Formats: sequence, C-alpha cells, structure tokens
Amino acid sequence: MLVGYSDCHLIADGAELGIAARIGKPVSCHPLMSQIPLLILTLSGLCFGAQAADTNARDVIKPGDDLSLTVLNEPDLSFALQTVDQEGGVTIALLGRVQLAGKSVKAANAEITAAFANGYLINPGIALNIVSYGEYQTVSVQGKVRQPGAVSFRKGEWIDALRAIQRAGGLTDPKVRKVVLQRSGALESVGDIAMMLDGKQARMTLRDGDLLVVGE
Repeated sequence: MLVGYSDCHLIADGAELGIAARIGKPVSCHPLMSQIPLLILTLSGLCFGAQAADTNARDVIKPGDDLSLTVLNEPDLSFALQTVDQEGGVTIALLGRVQLAGKSVKAANAEITAAFANGYLINPGIALNIVSYGEYQTVSVQGKVRQPGAVSFRKGEWIDALRAIQRAGGLTDPKVRKVVLQRSGALESVGDIAMMLDGKQARMTLRDGDLLVVGE
C-alpha cells in the first residue's frame, strides 16, 4: 500500500506529467458554490445527474469484464463470451477491434448497431450484455491530457489524480494546474497539480467510476 512519496518520486512524477514550472496562486479546494445563481446550480445538477445515470451504473463496461454478443440471425457474428482487454477493447467479426471500456451497455449496443448498419447489415438486431465483472476498476480522465478516456487499474490498486493523469498520457499543456474530481455525478473536490507534486496538498485519491477533469 502506498502511503507517501519522497521528493525524488515527486520530481519523477513532475517530469512524467510534463510540468515545467510551478507558478501562480494555488487553486482553492472548495469553490464558492453558494455564490452561483440557483438556476445554474439546478442546471448543473441535472447535467451531473444524467451523467451519473449513464457512467456510474452497474452496467458500465470495464477491462476484464466478460461480454456476450448476439446478432439476430447472424450466429457467425455473435459470440457467447469474450473478455474486454486491458486497453478496453473487444474484437467483433466484420467490425474488427471496438473500444468499449467506459461506455454503458446501452451506449455500446447503439454503437455496435450503427457500425453494423453502416454497409454490413440491414436493420441489425444487437444484444450486447455483461456476463461477469472483471478484476479492474476504471476512472475517466478528461480535459487537457494526451489520451482522454477511461483509465483502468486492478482492484485494490491505489489510484490518485497524478497517477491517473500519467496513465492518460500526461498533460497537453505543462502549465495546467487545476484538476476537478466529480464523484457519483456531483462535484467532490478541486485540486492543484503543482501543489500535489510538492506535497503541499493531498494527492486526491480516486475511486472506481470517478470522473477527473484536467485544466478546464
């Protein structure tokens, strides 16, 4: 279990994240939400709620999950069991490799249906389901990172904001400092990357299903 990092680890993390300088005022960990008009809060809550319903439900596909795919009247295109690989993809006949991790079963069904309908099948009937859940946990990293999307970790592995950014390819802009954590569709905390690297701020531990927005 990781309980702390030495200065050497912090410097190494900084290099991997592409941070060239640590200047400016630190970002507040708790924005003054009370000053936001009620209408904006209401609209934000609706947006967050919709996102939570889609991305934090039990049916979100993750690396390690076992899936089944039934294509109506097309047994050669169907499969009874296939495991989502660590990069989040599966291989589907005619379509090739399809990236599914981080998507709900509903969204994955819609995507596969559209793909088959695009020159392969007429009115395809698709049924993709999760047969069993894998040994990975997933967070979504969005914003100013080189490879935005789902980032996977083995269950029990400690996840923090800096490691998640590294797994997402690092920062696109070395001056980026702000990172926002959303959990279960609601704002959880706001952090400062440079301060976390310097050990002046907690490294923002993440949980399965969290959304991390970098620099926006």
